[in-house]
Amino acid sequence: MGSMRLVVVAVWCVVAMHGGFSVSYAQLSPKFYDETCPQLKNIVFGVILRASFSDPRIGASLIRLHFHDCFVQGCDGSVLLNNTATIESEQDAVPNKNSIRGLNVVNDIKTMVEAFCPATVSCADILAIAAEVASVLGGGPSWPIPLGRRDSLTANLTLANQNLPAPFFTLDQLKASFAVQGLNTIDLVTLSGAHTFGRAHCSTFINRLYNFNNTGIPDPTLNTTYLEILREICPQNGTGNNITNLDPTTPNGFDNHYYSNLQQLNGLLQSDQELFSTPNADTTDIVNSFSSDQNLFFENFSVSIIKMGKIGVLTGDEGEIRLQCNFVNGDSTGLAGLASKDSKDVLVKLTFLSSTQRESLVYINGGYLARALCTQFLVSISVRKMRCLNLSVTVLCCVVVLGGLPFSSDAQLDPSFYKNTCPKVHSIVREVIREVSKKDPRMLASLVRLHFHDCFVQGCDASILLNNTATIESEQQALPNNNSIRGLDVVNQIKTAVENACPGVVSCADILALAAEISSVLAHGPDWKVPLGRRDSLTANRTLANINLPAPFFNLTQLKNAFTAQGLSTTDLVALSGAHTFGRAHCSLFISRLYNFSGTGKPDPTLDTTYLQQLRQICPNGGPDNLANFDPTTPDTIDKNYYSNLQGHKGLLQSDQELFSTPGADTISIVNSFSSDQNVFFDNFKASMIKMGNIGVLTGNKGEIRKQCNFVNKKSVDIASVASQESSSEEGMVSSI
Repeated sequence: MGSMRLVVVAVWCVVAMHGGFSVSYAQLSPKFYDETCPQLKNIVFGVILRASFSDPRIGASLIRLHFHDCFVQGCDGSVLLNNTATIESEQDAVPNKNSIRGLNVVNDIKTMVEAFCPATVSCADILAIAAEVASVLGGGPSWPIPLGRRDSLTANLTLANQNLPAPFFTLDQLKASFAVQGLNTIDLVTLSGAHTFGRAHCSTFINRLYNFNNTGIPDPTLNTTYLEILREICPQNGTGNNITNLDPTTPNGFDNHYYSNLQQLNGLLQSDQELFSTPNADTTDIVNSFSSDQNLFFENFSVSIIKMGKIGVLTGDEGEIRLQCNFVNGDSTGLAGLASKDSKDVLVKLTFLSSTQRESLVYINGGYLARALCTQFLVSISVRKMRCLNLSVTVLCCVVVLGGLPFSSDAQLDPSFYKNTCPKVHSIVREVIREVSKKDPRMLASLVRLHFHDCFVQGCDASILLNNTATIESEQQALPNNNSIRGLDVVNQIKTAVENACPGVVSCADILALAAEISSVLAHGPDWKVPLGRRDSLTANRTLANINLPAPFFNLTQLKNAFTAQGLSTTDLVALSGAHTFGRAHCSLFISRLYNFSGTGKPDPTLDTTYLQQLRQICPNGGPDNLANFDPTTPDTIDKNYYSNLQGHKGLLQSDQELFSTPGADTISIVNSFSSDQNVFFDNFKASMIKMGNIGVLTGNKGEIRKQCNFVNKKSVDIASVASQESSSEEGMVSSI
């Protein structure tokens, strides 16, 4: 089996014991809410994304919540119900008590969803969506989520105690537990892979460390080195409340390391290690297959979690759509956003949105807000005060929308978009840039950077080009851009030339995308077919520019979060950072690395000492804000030397060197790969640039085709070559991209 591709066949059998499931999933569809709540997944994504910034464990907790729901009378949101006069909450079952997490986040999601789509989306579906989003945010697979579940009117504490697999289960017990739910051995091994991230309390595995099966000795299947590490975390006479990572290598990442850990006898729970260490078990080959092929694991995980998500679902007129996830509708006594059993003050961030604004959302640092202006404020009030004020779900139509992947309409983008309407657009753009670059070779890097800084702020819509007006706060004055971005005049020159040839046809957003590709080619880098058809925004967002653009002092985790917020992967991060293979940066962006890194009074230890002295010559402590080349070897050329520089500890910005010098980082192998093969870098750079260029695009009848790039049409003046408040001829590179 190890060399075979695993095929998961959804064979359903009804087991009439321990709450055997009913099959009523024919009405489930990934498109169930397309008409009634089209923003749903974006809202869920945003809440979880924001929560993950302060709690990286939340993703694993939300997947586990979906598991614990589906294994008890089906995927019906019963795990979310609080104790009432008629309901014994499953939260008090032994496998859940003081253990399950994420209830507050689910309630936050429900509050926001209710504001956009009242009485439409079930809590059971929210759990299913949250599990998929958590996987994606952890770097794992995505899958089409069948939707249309309804919420139960009951919970079952007894069944929760019976059905949920225990961490000390043997393989036979695990198989029996999964078989009750209609899940097979492949599903068991696959779904156990969710332990690739998250944490566990010492109490769930301490018997393995000191007194396995009452033998007075540790579990013989536990790696002895790992045993000693765990004993440090979990002393024998401790409380058992300490926590440790389920995966000691990548604790917050969704990958196939779980299976490699099992092969090395580094499974944390007995129920994990049983999959590999049970003699002659049919699960061993499956573990080996997943360990050797992450894509195979991801494919099977997607299939198995979809299968699990259909267990015992309620559809049609069964159950209800709860207004609060922690109470059935008849028992609801509090505000829809209150945490399960949480009487603490709650912080509610309210965003007033009109019904028309809700249809036009933009991404704001892990948050979708209306494209039109909106007002935000924070209200911190206690549960008692909320009840006294009689706040209701209706009031919460002013809702917190904290995030989601940027909308993308890239299906309408096409490299041949202007074939008939402006066939020479590429050559027109190229000629302007070619002439400018003869006098200013740095301009090529500046134009690539301009495209980056546009796409990372409410999508690739040319909002960065807009000047201040009575109604627009220009992004050009945001900290990462002010006195820093260059090339605005060149974009206006291009626009003038294009307008002369094809009036009112080509957007400024497309000009930025074309300019980035042409700049790459002129700097001896790769070319690619640029998807076209973007339209220009009617707004800018200075606040978002200050928040979303990665800073030059970001660590690797911060960089990953910033790119994940744009729907970009770790490979995209490393590939797009390669744009720092040419261009310049001001001393102010890295001077702390030279003299006082992280307040230590010493230079950054990851900086090559010879390179350190060279940079100190350019940037004396207390001296002027001079410029230095990103790449000291080929400063005006796109090549793989950026990655070789990182290997030699000669990355200019901290955010550059983090890609190679962060211990154990998954980015190191990517840097090594790109350094050793320029074609591999070029291929990935092209793919990532195209992917980035699809972020949040406006197409069809959205936005407009500006006549001048620096003003929306109603504010346009006659001369399209007016500079967009470009106040500096020096390239600042204030952000890390």
